[in-house]
Parts: sequence; structure tokens; C-alpha cells
Amino acid sequence: MLPVRAAGAVAWRANTADSGDRSGCRRDGAAGTPPALPAIDRAVVHARQARPVLDALAAETALTIRDPRALASRLPAIASRGHALDDGEYAPDVRCVAAPVRDYARRVVGAISLSGPASRLTDRRLVADLVPRLEQAAGRLSQRLGYAAE
Repeated sequence: MLPVRAAGAVAWRANTADSGDRSGCRRDGAAGTPPALPAIDRAVVHARQARPVLDALAAETALTIRDPRALASRLPAIASRGHALDDGEYAPDVRCVAAPVRDYARRVVGAISLSGPASRLTDRRLVADLVPRLEQAAGRLSQRLGYAAE
């Protein structure tokens, strides 16, 4: 899902499949309340401080973070870690990890993410293998956009 700010409101775009497994065709939403905020969007939102996105979130699962203050309180940790994690908050039994992509001006211009079944994206596998590789890929893409780490 990609939140897009327009005229003080938020429109959103999400990838969903007709079967409901959120992995196929594009779905666009009208300005107003977006669905939940998955990891890929948190990776962008933490840097942009996109307040309208944090105003109201629909519950996609029982684990969805709906309270804007609770979500906002997690953003500094996302920034310091360098990645965001969605642990069944957008789709049941699905995890997503995302890392920000920056441009030459150090602005977050997007994110790269990896999603999969929670049974395969275990904490151990994420920490030992997938998160480092995802952050490296985001770093390489950022470098191609002119980003230079301090």
C-alpha cells in the first residue's frame, strides 16, 4: 500500500489479488481512511512524518495497529533499526519487512519490501538472513539514486 497525500487528504494504492491474499493486482482507494499501514509504508512514513496517514487506520486483522499514537510511537524505532516489520497486522499469518530507499538529498523516496507466510519469515531467519539482504538491496538502490551514507 502506498499512501499518497493530496489536498490534505490521503488516497492509497495497494496490491491485492482477487482471492484476497493481497499479492496480485492493484487496488486504489479514495481519499479518506486508508486500510492498515503495512511495513513498506511505515518505512516511508517514518521519514516523511506523513501525519494524515496516521489520522485513522482501518482494522485489517485483529493485530492491526489502529491508534495513531501507538503507531507514531513505533516510528523512531523503525528509523533507528533501518527497517519496518508488519507481523500479521495487514494480513493474517503474513509478515512483511521493508527498508527505505533514499535519494541524493537523503529524502526517503520509496521502500523495498519482502512479504511471506509467517511460518517462513521467522524471527531467526529475518535477523540472520533476510533483513540484512533487504537493507543491502535498499542501500544499493539508494546509492544508484545518489544517496551517500555518512
